[in-house]
Amino acid sequence: MSSPYRATRLLAMLYLAGTAIGLASMVLPQPPGQEDAHIYAVLGASFAIGCGLLVAGPRAPRPLLFAALAGMSLLTTAGIYASNQPTSVYALFYVGMALVAFFVLGRRAALAQVAIVAIAYGGLMLHEQPPGAAERWLVTVAAVLVVGLMVGAMRRRVDELIEELSANVDRLASAATTDGLTGLVNRRGFDEGVGHELARMRRGGPPFALVLCDLDRFKDVNDSLGHPGGDRVLKRVAETFSATARDVDTVARIGGEEFGVLLPGTGEPEALAVADRLRHALELAFASDGYALTASCGVATAGEHPAADELMRAADTALDAAKQLGRNRSVASRPHLAAMVRLELGDGLAESSPLRTMLALSEALDVRDCGTATHSRTVAHHAETMARALGFTPRRTALVRLAGLLHDVGKIGVSDAVLRKPGPLDAAEWEEMRAHPEIGARLLGGVVGDLGEWVLAHHERLDGTGYPRGLTHDEIPLEARILAVADAYEAMTADRPYRAAPGPAVAARELRAGAGTQFDAQLVELFLEALAAEQAAPPPAAAPMA
Repeated sequence: MSSPYRATRLLAMLYLAGTAIGLASMVLPQPPGQEDAHIYAVLGASFAIGCGLLVAGPRAPRPLLFAALAGMSLLTTAGIYASNQPTSVYALFYVGMALVAFFVLGRRAALAQVAIVAIAYGGLMLHEQPPGAAERWLVTVAAVLVVGLMVGAMRRRVDELIEELSANVDRLASAATTDGLTGLVNRRGFDEGVGHELARMRRGGPPFALVLCDLDRFKDVNDSLGHPGGDRVLKRVAETFSATARDVDTVARIGGEEFGVLLPGTGEPEALAVADRLRHALELAFASDGYALTASCGVATAGEHPAADELMRAADTALDAAKQLGRNRSVASRPHLAAMVRLELGDGLAESSPLRTMLALSEALDVRDCGTATHSRTVAHHAETMARALGFTPRRTALVRLAGLLHDVGKIGVSDAVLRKPGPLDAAEWEEMRAHPEIGARLLGGVVGDLGEWVLAHHERLDGTGYPRGLTHDEIPLEARILAVADAYEAMTADRPYRAAPGPAVAARELRAGAGTQFDAQLVELFLEALAAEQAAPPPAAAPMA
């Protein structure tokens, strides 16, 4: 059936066209005995109904359409009667009614209209008794029925073609945004998803994040298993990522062995956690195979990169950094990230560089100590915040962030029993714990700049009661004092397997209580102010999409 609006307009046009044709016919010579007044009354009623249907428009209920079509048959019969010619050409209007009835109504309702025509015209023939009345009635009603059925059949075929076309369009649209190998969303669909999320963010919706994951050394997999085997691996990767991602996330294969995940309403910490889950799930899924499969992930958030091309570049830069820093890791985008990678490469970060080993070791130690791989990342972020607030150069800021990532690498020499002990440490355990800055400094000695010195001093206190060397005030490098504030704040605001976090308010109070004795007082205030500004800042307005 046609929509009510189109059906109403079509029926209104038929009424008005019939009125115009009737008026035109009145100009021609009329047969004797015709009751012109009655003809004009019929035409007036037809005009009024047509105008009423136009006014009703989409508000016209379906029963009104049925009644209007029945009214057309009755008015046609009245016009034939007033013309005093039972064989009047006005009977052709029955055919027009049938065309509309079978076009806008269902089959039963349209057949009911044909029955109304048969009864009305039959009644007229019985009343007038013209020669050949039965034959004329039969031919007229049969013609109306055949024309109507033909129109109905054509309309149904058109509807079927439209449905087939719509289904084909849907299939083509799906194929255009679906990866043929894995069944995931493809690059085009992923870009469209990013565009939709950016549009939603511009309308006041929450920011979102992207994770780009590239399989490490996948060429070796293809060389070992062949391309059909590589395709089977890609399908398993797609299944693993789909099963690991959240229901609201969109997982896509955006090219070759590169996958993307769109994370609506997600900030950087949550996005990094998702990236880590994807990597660990991938390792677990292929742990029993004859080859190790890992992935490097880059994370970027739309709050910091509110344009589609900028957001993708940021995530890709982070992914490249993850590759450069040793693979099988997740890296979040930072304004200085490219400079940080250049810095490390400039210092000779080769495939076998010890710094790569230190970064991997630091991440493993975080999981061992805290249950997650986020402790050192968070310390690095807080340290970076202070370095920026102090106006450090991009290179120095990158080094401070790197020191935050590596500040606890010396805990490789501390036992699990000491690291994870929920209660106070005894003297022997404290002695073991106090050794970790020195171990870290020895591991980092000569790797990049003064990192080893900063890590060595990050547990020193301004009042000289820190360790391992009991330094005071300006004897402690500024970068080490930055690490001390960042490390303490993170420790007080993150849960551990053996205790819940005291929380930001307690952490701020403790930092201020230790200002001037344990911590640099100026750094404490600078950090808390920068942190408050960071938390209070609204997300930047999204830039228009290119």
